[in-house]
Amino acid sequence: MSIPRQRLLGQLLPADLRRFQHYSQLIFDLQVEKYRPGVDSYVLLSLSKALAGQPLLPRLQKLRWSQSHLSDHDILHFISPSLHYLIFNYDGYATSIVSADSGTECLFLLDTLLQQVAAAAPSLRRLCLAAHETMPCAFVPFSVCRSLRQVDISARTLVGRCTYLSALTSLQNLTTLALSGLYTLEDDDVKALQGFSTLEQIILEGDCASLGSVLLHVGRSPSTIQKVGISVIGYNTEKQAALMAIIVSQFSASLEDLRLNTLIDEDIPLHNTIPLPMTVIRPLLSMGQLCNVYWAGGFVPPSSAGWSNEDFCAMASAWPKLISLVILWDSWPQTRAVPSPTVTLECLPHIARACPCLRMLRITTLKWTWAADLDAYPIMSHRLERLDTDIYTTEDNSAPGRTVADTALFLDRLFPYLDARDNELAPQPQMSKDIFKHICTLQAARLQERRRITSEKR
Repeated sequence: MSIPRQRLLGQLLPADLRRFQHYSQLIFDLQVEKYRPGVDSYVLLSLSKALAGQPLLPRLQKLRWSQSHLSDHDILHFISPSLHYLIFNYDGYATSIVSADSGTECLFLLDTLLQQVAAAAPSLRRLCLAAHETMPCAFVPFSVCRSLRQVDISARTLVGRCTYLSALTSLQNLTTLALSGLYTLEDDDVKALQGFSTLEQIILEGDCASLGSVLLHVGRSPSTIQKVGISVIGYNTEKQAALMAIIVSQFSASLEDLRLNTLIDEDIPLHNTIPLPMTVIRPLLSMGQLCNVYWAGGFVPPSSAGWSNEDFCAMASAWPKLISLVILWDSWPQTRAVPSPTVTLECLPHIARACPCLRMLRITTLKWTWAADLDAYPIMSHRLERLDTDIYTTEDNSAPGRTVADTALFLDRLFPYLDARDNELAPQPQMSKDIFKHICTLQAARLQERRRITSEKR
């Protein structure tokens, strides 16, 4: 249904203003997309004059604002000293930020607008700035927001803009910096990153060369980086392995949380051979303090085994402090069939022994097989809570000598505290659903037995 643009007809009556003030006190979160029909600017101006220039929403804490015209300054009516979280998206094209008559850049209009926004929001804690194409230097004015803890800057490219990040280095509460659009950057572009002293988390998206340069300069700063998140466009095993080596060299003493996400062009030729993913992971095995590892993306071609039990055992042995481990792979683009690496249930006992603190394990698929008899595996009290995976069988849909009940018992012996009520990977094969349902039955029976024993002791 199309909603007409709201306009003001006649004078603003005192009763209407009192009603507006009453409801404005109840709004804490607001989303405005200016390309959709909404409230006419004249209405906002009239309300602002009636309120003597005070913010229209005096208790607003989170504002998500999107606009495509530089001359639009309606956002100023909503900025309040109570604002903690601002998401500002400029989705105009490059042609809309250049004066047609003089050819001079008009980005200063946006900088001036956001300078007023920054001055009116002294308590801002998180800032997200996004642009459809090139990001203007609009983040510079926010250096006056001394309470900022997280800054996210996203554009198609940040070439020529990273040098202005030096304006944010004086923010002593800033712990998280996220940059998207890091492509074809020169070394001089990112030297400003050496000036940050309080960063604990950095989240980056771009090409391997630019990301490596950014990480090197952040590593030379006084900051103590505990979390690194990387999204790489394009799959090149050697370059990604080199990127991991940079992470090891710069953050080996402090890094606890690592996320690597690979976004791949689907036009990869089918004959293109992709090396084993452990080639990327292997440099990280020396970082024994890692607590959370997330690896997603990367096609495992039908001709490759991809991951193996040995790989997962090696990661578990190298990272004994793991709390969560997520390893996800994608389907091969031409076939759209999820590949079948040789990772089986057999690796789980070793993971349980090597990582006593593990609480969440997520693997795309696990093959329905293990080597020894069920009684050969120990009964453990491991505290794993989440096991998100698809358990699959061989092509003939059978696992010799194994039943759903056997598999449920196998998992229950290792992970008696498993939350088997729900599994995040959907849709699941019916067999996986049956296994987790059977685990719930075992847990219910065990709980009933505990209650019976307790009742008898009384």
